[in-house]
Amino acid sequence: MSRRTEEELRLPSRALGILVLLVITLIAVSIIAVTTTYSIGISQVGILVNTYSGEVSGPITGPTTQFFAKAPWVNLITLSTSVQTVVLEGNGTGVFVLSKDNLEIEFDVNFRYQVNANHAIDLYRKYPSVNWQDSAIIPHIRAAFRDIVAGYPADQIQIVRDQIQAGVETELAFRLNNDTSLKDSLTVVATQITDITLPNSFLNAIQAKLNAQQALLQSQFDAQKLITLAQGQANATIAQAQGLAEAQIIQAMGTRNATIIVANGTATSILNIASQLHLNLTQTATLTQTYVFMQQLQALCIQTNNPCQNMIMFIGSPSTGTIFELPVTQKP
Repeated sequence: MSRRTEEELRLPSRALGILVLLVITLIAVSIIAVTTTYSIGISQVGILVNTYSGEVSGPITGPTTQFFAKAPWVNLITLSTSVQTVVLEGNGTGVFVLSKDNLEIEFDVNFRYQVNANHAIDLYRKYPSVNWQDSAIIPHIRAAFRDIVAGYPADQIQIVRDQIQAGVETELAFRLNNDTSLKDSLTVVATQITDITLPNSFLNAIQAKLNAQQALLQSQFDAQKLITLAQGQANATIAQAQGLAEAQIIQAMGTRNATIIVANGTATSILNIASQLHLNLTQTATLTQTYVFMQQLQALCIQTNNPCQNMIMFIGSPSTGTIFELPVTQKP
């Protein structure tokens, strides 16, 4: 092979080597760029952790992007500083606690909080797995509900719902501030009770009580109705009796007045007869008996169906006597 031919073969090999070197350099630069550049978004805070020395630096508040700003063996840990929500509800994660009368009650809860960016490194050092929510916050929520709800009987839980929520917020803030692993690292935004579920046995007991109260009210109403009707009937009977009594009194008074009038007429008639005949007291008494006897006969005649004739009363001697006629009224 000639010298020219060898040189022609070397040129492509040299170019290939340069190309490979360029590719390797480009890859290395890309890797270095990727491993030394970091980006932190809005409402985030960054922490740089040296995987060899364990040194932690920061916090770095976003949004920001830094190129070639860290060593490749330094990791970026980002923590959210936006409002985060812990939802505890249902049979899986709901808060189950005992009331004052030892009935189990379920509370569905929304707990909202924020990570304090200035204490992000302290929080990370205490919870390098970033699991403070499951390891600390949720247990504190359950404990706060347990302590507050234990002071109320089950039949008052719905009534004092706002008081329980306020009590839980106060108790939870106290617990978080006294937890050295969380102190100053979190800001509580709100604690909200979204639902309360009482045990079925208690609800059934309440329904039975309400039914009994309703039945009692109905029976009281029915009894009062009967009493009212009885009083009305009694009042009507009394009124009727009073009316009848008053009618009888009026009739008796009429009869008495009529009797008095008749008696007065009879007495007047007897006195007239005695005066005409110049009778003494003894003769007047005899006349009175006879006159009354004839009136009684007249009354008996009126009560019979047979017609009666006028009655004649003769007073005095056969030669000088006087005749008096008593007319008889026919029965109507």
